[in-house]
Amino acid sequence: LIKQLREEILNREREILRLKHDHLRAQTKLRDKEIKAKLKMEDKILGLEEKLKVAERTKAEINKQTILSNSYLNKEHNELRRQQVDLKAQRLKMESDYEEKLRELKQEKELFK
Repeated sequence: LIKQLREEILNREREILRLKHDHLRAQTKLRDKEIKAKLKMEDKILGLEEKLKVAERTKAEINKQTILSNSYLNKEHNELRRQQVDLKAQRLKMESDYEEKLRELKQEKELFK
């Protein structure tokens, strides 16, 4: 009977050890999965942060190019306005010269009558 009880105790101790071992293995697997999930999430975050940095650099470059383009367009616009004013002044001068010449011709015509 004692031998049988000792064997039963040994069997139960073995079962307890096996259960502890299984429990530790399950905990290890769970921890490994949690670590993998955490690393995967960190990789995603790093990827998103990198994409955000690229997007910010792209936005900054677009803004810079827009400013340069607007500056160029303003310069061109101002040059065209200046040319327009010059052309208007030339037209007015030509009209004035034409009218002056016309008056002179009319006066000469009157003198020859």
